[in-house]
Amino acid sequence: MKRYLILFAFLLIPLFAACANGASEDAALSTPTPAVDQAEDSGVVVFAAGTPEPTPTATPEPTAEPIDHMGQRVRDNLMLNLESLQLVAFSGSIDLYSEPSKTSESVTLKNNTTDRTICELIVLGETTSDEGKLFYQVRSAFSTDTGYVLASDTKESTLAQSGVSGFALMICPGCSIMKSPDEESAVLAQESYHVARILGSYKDFDYVITEDGNAGYIKPDQLQIIDSTTLETYLASGLTPEVDEPFEIENLITYAKAQTNADSTEALIFEGLTQLGFYFNPGYYQFFQKELSDLEQYPIGYREDVYNSSLFKLWNSAGNLAYYNDEPTQWFHVARTDALQAGDLLFFAEYGASDLVEVETYEVVLRGPDSGYITACGIYLGNDSMLWVKDGVVTTVTQLSSSPIWSYFDSGRRIQTEVTDPKAYLIECMIASAYDRLGTPYNNFCRMGETSYDCSGLVGWAFRRAGATQLKSGSRQFRETTASGLAHLEALYYGDLTLTLDYVAGSSRDETTIPLLERGDLVFILGESHARISHVMIYLGNMRVIHSTTVTDFYRGTLVAGFREELQGLYSNALRIVKVED
Repeated sequence: MKRYLILFAFLLIPLFAACANGASEDAALSTPTPAVDQAEDSGVVVFAAGTPEPTPTATPEPTAEPIDHMGQRVRDNLMLNLESLQLVAFSGSIDLYSEPSKTSESVTLKNNTTDRTICELIVLGETTSDEGKLFYQVRSAFSTDTGYVLASDTKESTLAQSGVSGFALMICPGCSIMKSPDEESAVLAQESYHVARILGSYKDFDYVITEDGNAGYIKPDQLQIIDSTTLETYLASGLTPEVDEPFEIENLITYAKAQTNADSTEALIFEGLTQLGFYFNPGYYQFFQKELSDLEQYPIGYREDVYNSSLFKLWNSAGNLAYYNDEPTQWFHVARTDALQAGDLLFFAEYGASDLVEVETYEVVLRGPDSGYITACGIYLGNDSMLWVKDGVVTTVTQLSSSPIWSYFDSGRRIQTEVTDPKAYLIECMIASAYDRLGTPYNNFCRMGETSYDCSGLVGWAFRRAGATQLKSGSRQFRETTASGLAHLEALYYGDLTLTLDYVAGSSRDETTIPLLERGDLVFILGESHARISHVMIYLGNMRVIHSTTVTDFYRGTLVAGFREELQGLYSNALRIVKVED
């Protein structure tokens, strides 16, 4: 009987198959659900006869870890694991032990970095030795040294007494970390738009440790206090996608063409470059804002939100604030008369007839070419076409050179992932630093005070912020330089490079050399009442200059101006970087 039942079961199989073949098309496209018998309490799954084996679930590809440009190093430098800091100090020198015991190895710790009046230690913890001595586990507030010190060898902290502490953002490019609380002090390091942890205040200076691990004094007007939320957002902005292939400018074009919508062209460019491995300094691009409502600091014409926009910052980066593989990039300046290449970033400045103000011998260029008042941008595609975002839609402009927007073309930027032309890089960084000071007031007493300048103060500040020094040792760094002093400048020191300068003209007052001026030349002007050098300007090209001047009460500060004939009559000479040597 059992044998017949088995035979009967096999005879039914073709019948079920025939029923399956007659199923509807929709049912045939649906995923079959296997019939499952679960044996009670056995935990064993048994599939019924004729049920297909389940398709194995594909193992997902591992998600690439993003690159953290801030990294643990930055978090360690800022001591983010310590919500509050306990500071102690010592006099002269102190024994720093490797273990909380006087019998362990030790070194003599001295402050050989900053002003020795501040010999502070950051307390990381405390412990009692086997001998009953109280030890502090410490980190030096002026170096990277860590270890243990006897609590009895320390004293009350001068910095802690000030009650000033917290996190702050550096709000100017190349912020100076000084050796002493003195504006004439040596500069230990320069950082641009980074975060610093303030340990205290001393003689009207803040004493800080920066995200790069540098310690020293900073003028409070170069810092903007931030809260913990802003700090966390800043740190999170250090994450960028990991990329597999080296950057090619064609990849930016491909990325942009693949998009259909974007908030703006600059947002599209930022996102595209980020996806391709670029990292933008978050302090400058996301957090730094000028107080443009300040009518005293920003005179008429320089109170527009455009100078806080990401579009202005993109135009004014010069590559010194955009990194690839955590190294600075080079963004070559493309003038209006230069031939364009596919991938060039194009910038436009809308303006009208009233945006050029004529005051005495000056043209104050509030809008238009070279003004810094940038209102649109695009990506050049080649073949006289450009991609940009219009009303939220990614659009291509054909026959660009004959379109209405072309009359507003300001300049372009040609991106390169590494610095191959240090002279061009230094010039663009210097000019960008000067543009960053547009509208700041003129002051010939506080000549280079980070928030006010005279003519030579602006030039020296721009060089210093670009990383160049007047002396090979880096001391003083243009702080005492006047216009006539700059006219005798023979060399600049930029990292390991020496840049030699020379005059454009063979003799003074040779106006025939004015048409030979190049972007980045230092132009010297004689006084109207005496034949001595009394003014210096940075030449931008196209008979435009940027300088700090006293034109009128309305236009008194850092301005872009035209190099008019009346001013050319006072032309003395110009200096140019002519040679770069290792």
